[in-house]
Amino acid sequence: MGSYELIKDFEGKLEAQIKGAFRKELYTDDDEFYIAADYDTKCRIMNLVDALDLSVYGMSVTEAEFTVTFEFVGEYDAILDKPSYCKISWNNDGEYDFYLRKDSLDEDWWLSIRDVEFNHIDVSEDIIDKTIGKMSEALLMTSLKS
Repeated sequence: MGSYELIKDFEGKLEAQIKGAFRKELYTDDDEFYIAADYDTKCRIMNLVDALDLSVYGMSVTEAEFTVTFEFVGEYDAILDKPSYCKISWNNDGEYDFYLRKDSLDEDWWLSIRDVEFNHIDVSEDIIDKTIGKMSEALLMTSLKS
């Protein structure tokens, strides 16, 4: 499996874990999770992803998308050459807040761990293979914790 495929596979698994954290909060189809670029939302999302060894690093909003940036912490701290952050982005229809519903969890989200220092173009296949392997182990540990 090439570096691009390894990264995409890990991103898919991480996305599923994050969605699972939100799913625990959305019990019925009528439940909603309010998301805005504010401190309260940051704290509520932090509570959801804490067991996944993610920390909310920041949020940004434009007319086209709403992005939450997570920092890898905990189990991930010991991994050399890892990306520092991952980002999840949702389409935005010009509003500065939205409600996440249970059916939103069935949609594909845009999640990326790639950044300037960690991408399949500038980092060797060997480093990506080792790093993603260790990050996958950490992902498994966090899934067992939660």
